[in-house]
Amino acid sequence: MKKTLFLVLGLALATVCTRAQSIDEGIKDLYYGKTQSARTAFQKVVDKNPKDGRAIYWLGQSMLVRGSEDVTGAKQLYQNALNSGINDPYVLVGMGQIDLINGDTSAAKQKFEQAITMSNGKRGKQNPDVLNAIGRANAYGSAKIGDPAYAIDKLKAAAQIDPKNPDIYINMGINYLKMGSDKGGEAVQAFQNAAAIDPNYAAAYERIGNVYKSQDNKPSMEEWYSKAVAADQTFAPVYFDWFDYYKNRDVNAAQEYLNNYVKYADQDCRTAFFKADYLFRAGKYEESKAQADSMAAGQCATYPGLNILYAYNYDRLGDSAQAKSYLDKYFDSARINGTDVDPDYYMLAGKVYSKFPGLEDTAVNYLTKAMQADTVAKNQQKYIDTIASIYKKANRPVERLEWRRKSFALNKEASSRDYYDLTDAAIMANDTTFADSIINAYMQAYPDQPYAYTFALKNAKLKDTTGAAAVEPTAKYIEYLKQDTAKNAATIAYYYALQGTYYANVAQNLDSALAQFRQAVQYAPDNTQYQNIVQQLEKAANKAKEPADKPSATKPKSGGK
Repeated sequence: MKKTLFLVLGLALATVCTRAQSIDEGIKDLYYGKTQSARTAFQKVVDKNPKDGRAIYWLGQSMLVRGSEDVTGAKQLYQNALNSGINDPYVLVGMGQIDLINGDTSAAKQKFEQAITMSNGKRGKQNPDVLNAIGRANAYGSAKIGDPAYAIDKLKAAAQIDPKNPDIYINMGINYLKMGSDKGGEAVQAFQNAAAIDPNYAAAYERIGNVYKSQDNKPSMEEWYSKAVAADQTFAPVYFDWFDYYKNRDVNAAQEYLNNYVKYADQDCRTAFFKADYLFRAGKYEESKAQADSMAAGQCATYPGLNILYAYNYDRLGDSAQAKSYLDKYFDSARINGTDVDPDYYMLAGKVYSKFPGLEDTAVNYLTKAMQADTVAKNQQKYIDTIASIYKKANRPVERLEWRRKSFALNKEASSRDYYDLTDAAIMANDTTFADSIINAYMQAYPDQPYAYTFALKNAKLKDTTGAAAVEPTAKYIEYLKQDTAKNAATIAYYYALQGTYYANVAQNLDSALAQFRQAVQYAPDNTQYQNIVQQLEKAANKAKEPADKPSATKPKSGGK
């Protein structure tokens, strides 16, 4: 009897160990970026034991990997488990994560606290794995999702209980980053703590590299990505990060890193998508579209990025209507599935929608979302400048000026082009007061360039159509032009003539008019028109100086008497 009991217990223990091992293998696959392999491993465990809360939790996590999100599927999985009586702390954390994604932070925290209470051990000792899962839930997605401060508090508690788990510090670092750029130091320190625990934990180095990537600090990014490869050359995510950095900068370098990513990642829809994406980046649009057709005809027909792939290629091939159609499909699906949209896709939407009259505000809305989703500070100006260009094309000068001012404010050292675009926007919006202030700053910053002087003339004409306001800026522009009289002689003469015309016709000052036209003749001695005007003005001036006829000594009699 005892032998039979021991045998049964042994078999049960072996089953539990096998199940746990399968879950751990799936978690490892997720770490290495092998989403499909991970999902298969978790699904096998759930199929054998439908009430295994930990397996259900991780199966849901495999549905929430960026780029292939199925928030609806994960929500249904967790909700069905709870409805069937699987009141498990891991499932509660998973459902809490869905609440976070849907913007209900309060409901999420209630589930998290309930999960903590349920998982407490003897003497109220908290379960570090559950605390880490809560940290992971808050680390998910954009900065708008979750409560990072709350998560960091839970992760610090987890680290005290389980100080040898590097993943706790990875989630801690991500949550620090979600709190803002001023927490970058704490984030890097958390990632370094993970590396100190396990020097072969490539994700720690990769995450530090991503911080520098967001700052467009290429040398430091390369250094830490290289450390990730040195720690574990089979860690596929770091090769993808490298590819992502180079895809718009150097297609040859991008191809090298993509090849390594494909080598170590699952051969699934994600890798098929990025192979086609590379072909697009390389300018092989028809080949890229053919790859998309192949995906659409097979198991990848519902892959979220497929519509984006078509949109990219149709846009580049000049078919904006088709590009817009596929973007509509993508964003409709993204809203339903809770897809974490890449900033590049918002950028594409902004570009495509701006081509359709009346959809400028829709385009700007997408670009604004890109700004919110993109963590690279340098990219913010790219989005803002694109918005300003959209409003310029739509002939909406007030909105254009608003965004040009935002762009200018981001510049620590404004270029001449920055000043030019802002001044032009101010003048087109008829904001003459602001235009004056920026023109003066433009002259001081770039005194050797002509644009501020010509803008001053345009702005003066807006303020006063008589030409009086243009006298001073015209004189300044003439002085600027005199720095190279050989090159600018004809232009100098022209502006002297303009001044002379104002004095003659508006100010009625013949002496000043004559002085200006004589200067015009000096710089354009072959211009007969200027010479003739000088002669006319001289005659008029001489006539004006002649004494008037003497009046009769005798006053005429009134009435003719």
